[in-house]
Amino acid sequence: MGIRRGSISTPIIADGLVLNMDAANRASYPVQRTLTIAESGSCYNTLDLTQSGSFISDPQFITQPVSASCWAFDGIDDKIDTGITTTGTNDVSISCWIKTTQTFVYTLTKCAFGGKNNTFGDNYTIGRLGSDVFNPNDMRVRVWNTLGTTKLNDDNWHNIIYTWDYSTGELKAYVDGNTTAEATTTVFASTNYTIAIGWNGFNDVYNFEGLISNAQMYYRVLSSTEVLHNYNALKGRFT
Repeated sequence: MGIRRGSISTPIIADGLVLNMDAANRASYPVQRTLTIAESGSCYNTLDLTQSGSFISDPQFITQPVSASCWAFDGIDDKIDTGITTTGTNDVSISCWIKTTQTFVYTLTKCAFGGKNNTFGDNYTIGRLGSDVFNPNDMRVRVWNTLGTTKLNDDNWHNIIYTWDYSTGELKAYVDGNTTAEATTTVFASTNYTIAIGWNGFNDVYNFEGLISNAQMYYRVLSSTEVLHNYNALKGRFT
């Protein structure tokens, strides 16, 4: 069920997994790099070491005891381009662990991990984070125009998982293993998506500010049981 690369075992679901970039997995980094504070450059997909993600505008790599191993994004222009573009015609699940105290006005949207729809822009980006018009400093997951129920910018680690079913158009978002928002849309169909970590996905201005530890993408819809499994498999890193 799990995957093993480098010297760290990652007991997450492996079926359908196409991308695993993990700040705590030595296989995500070239041999010449050491795990020290403020390292950056690139990281590798542990499932295919010919695929590397480019660090753009220098997000920083940090590790214990400062934090659980992760990347720090400045909220201005930092992002990690995974080098993967989806077709928009397949089922997708994306997952990441984040920690942030970032606040922003209601009209802006952040994206911790996801893909940009080059035709329709920000409103059609999977992996969005947003806020309520009455409480703009309360960041939550956003699925279409539906907000989740869990506050994310509380300086604690949270696992976010989004799933999209191509045949039904059903979007779901999970936080810490629990369903928090749902919507239905077909606009992702036949659209290429550039997949990046920490990227707004639309105008490349309002990027994510905070810490992201790892990111996974599946070409299938994870079930609620599998979402909970992956959350439980990794949560010990962040306690």
